[in-house]
Amino acid sequence: MDYAKVNIPDASNPNFLPVEEPCGQHLELYFSGRKLKDMDFVGKSDPQVRLHIKNSPTAATWTLVGKTETIDNNLNPDFKTTIEVFYQFEVSQTVRIEIVDVDGKDSFEQIGLVETSLGSLVSAKQNTFTADIYKAGDKKSRGQVIVRVVPLKKTDHEVHFKLGCNNLPVDTSCFCMSIINPYVVIDKIFKAQGKENYVSVGKTELTTNQSPNPSYKPMKYKAQALCNSDFDQLVQFKVYNKVADDSPAILIGTVKKSMNHFNDQRTAPILNAEGQPTGGVLKMEEFKIVEKPTFLEYLQAGWGISLQVAIDYTGSNGEYSQPDSLHYLGGYNQYEHAIRCVGSILESYDSDKSFPVYGFGGIPKFMGQQHVNHCFPLNGNLSNPEITTTEGILQEYRQKLQFITLNGPTFFGPIIKQIIANVTSRIQFQVYNIFLILTDGEIHDMEETKKLIVDASTLPLSIIIIGVGQEKFKMMKELDSDGKALRDGSGRAAARDVVQFVKFKKYSNAGAHVLAEKVLKEVPEQLVAYMQMKGILPNRI
Repeated sequence: MDYAKVNIPDASNPNFLPVEEPCGQHLELYFSGRKLKDMDFVGKSDPQVRLHIKNSPTAATWTLVGKTETIDNNLNPDFKTTIEVFYQFEVSQTVRIEIVDVDGKDSFEQIGLVETSLGSLVSAKQNTFTADIYKAGDKKSRGQVIVRVVPLKKTDHEVHFKLGCNNLPVDTSCFCMSIINPYVVIDKIFKAQGKENYVSVGKTELTTNQSPNPSYKPMKYKAQALCNSDFDQLVQFKVYNKVADDSPAILIGTVKKSMNHFNDQRTAPILNAEGQPTGGVLKMEEFKIVEKPTFLEYLQAGWGISLQVAIDYTGSNGEYSQPDSLHYLGGYNQYEHAIRCVGSILESYDSDKSFPVYGFGGIPKFMGQQHVNHCFPLNGNLSNPEITTTEGILQEYRQKLQFITLNGPTFFGPIIKQIIANVTSRIQFQVYNIFLILTDGEIHDMEETKKLIVDASTLPLSIIIIGVGQEKFKMMKELDSDGKALRDGSGRAAARDVVQFVKFKKYSNAGAHVLAEKVLKEVPEQLVAYMQMKGILPNRI
């Protein structure tokens, strides 16, 4: 890539990522289950909601659009994780709401499901849809699913705050209230047919230091999740006291205030159930509303995107001349599909459409080598490993395959070190890097790989791993630590999420566009997260 000059693709280009959406409404769906069938012999079911959608009556397959967290041992769960969908009045959109019992990280058993239209959810009374769920061939209800529908106003604002309380009441006449272990639950408020509805969006940690003046860890929410991007809309804060593990928490009192209130004033009185002051105060020890720049703004400010690729040549792929090989050249193999899928989109953002491409785990005999190499340029040029265009990569891949002896084991460390060196050497240019790793199995240097990913998390870099073949890829899923920070062996946490893992076979039948969407969907958010971490703002026109 010419790193002194970047290319901003025209929005008319079909490969342009931020295409304009059709007319419609973004919706946020909140899920609950009631009286779910118990699927476990010991304990209770561990339910999770999985939402599938068909955006056309002729669609042959369901698309999984989201899933909630798993709640252990609960037949009446209220899920905190929401799922966002895009509703279009004029389109026939069918949804399948499936509740499963999660048995392990990669296995689950269906409790039941219901199929309905997205229009039925939108038109439900008080924006709340309730239905029995069933298993195929069984007419007996296996519980109920409740879906609350909240229209979303999309903005790029976030609300950052640090909660605390002062003078929480301690009733010494009652033993239970002489113990003070307070926490705060935060509820989004929305109105449906004139009635207030509440959905929980989060809560603080539980303090156990017996203080009536607790101070909590900083929190951060998207404005649309907290107040539907309306800073005059009320948000509810409920202060509880958790007296004992085996008893329900006791409500101390409630605060209903808008974000604009806390922007002007940092405190609010805590009221009891009768609306009278408890003497306690909820306070914002820190508070700010942050406008988050968008991915598109960075592109328009001159930032480009560069692709770098690594291909697995370990022996577990199978000899390329055999039909069961993942490198088989008798047809269009999974490696070729994945390269075309990602490369055809990303090359639109690169001025000269040239990409460094490497192999690992094989013996590159075309370079005169006789031993396994865990990082070699596919074009054989150590000083310039770049190959022009996606089609050029595919052509080079086919030409060189017969001159590479598959070997092993699978090491990611050397190839990630090379990419870190590449990125670091070009850090002065306005370029965000995407490193695509194509692999068929688990790695043998997991701890070294985690250490290097933690190192790379401070660089303008995202790592996309596509797993080909039949492997379960447990280690890859660990590297893609969605929802929590990846940590290395010494306990160091990644500065941000930089890894996205996708199993090729899971999406290959849905079409190249679905695979590309799944592979690349986290990149805009990761790019913006890097810019925020470094304090880099786009030059807005």
